[in-house]
Amino acid sequence: NEIALRLRELRSSKIDNLVAMGIVESAAKIIVVNQAMMEYIDRVKTLNPKYVQDVAKDLVNKKIDYLKISPIEYVKSLESKSAEKIIEPSILVPIIRQVIAQNPSVVADYKAGKTGVIGFFVGAVMKLTSGKADPIITNQILIDLL
Repeated sequence: NEIALRLRELRSSKIDNLVAMGIVESAAKIIVVNQAMMEYIDRVKTLNPKYVQDVAKDLVNKKIDYLKISPIEYVKSLESKSAEKIIEPSILVPIIRQVIAQNPSVVADYKAGKTGVIGFFVGAVMKLTSGKADPIITNQILIDLL
């Protein structure tokens, strides 16, 4: 009985550690019961701590097979994806201006207080850039231009 109690405490401690790394508790509860996932996350954390949340989501949602893709390959794939992101305003602003010019009725909706339509504009920019525009930067530029 004492051993079972200590195991629950250990599991709880592991969950707390994962949550402290920014992993949502529901995902942490799934991860702690799989030692291979725990080791995978630890390895990713060692390689690049900023990808810990991404790897946790991908593991829990089964977007990656941790038995087939090494942590090094996983981190490299995320780094190459982030390198492809368009973050430079000088590239984004003309595209955003084009989307704004092509959608005057949506601009009118935005100016009338329907701020939710900003997602439409971000989506249109993402479509024109094949998903490479950074959505956070795009959103900020849109707010500035509208």
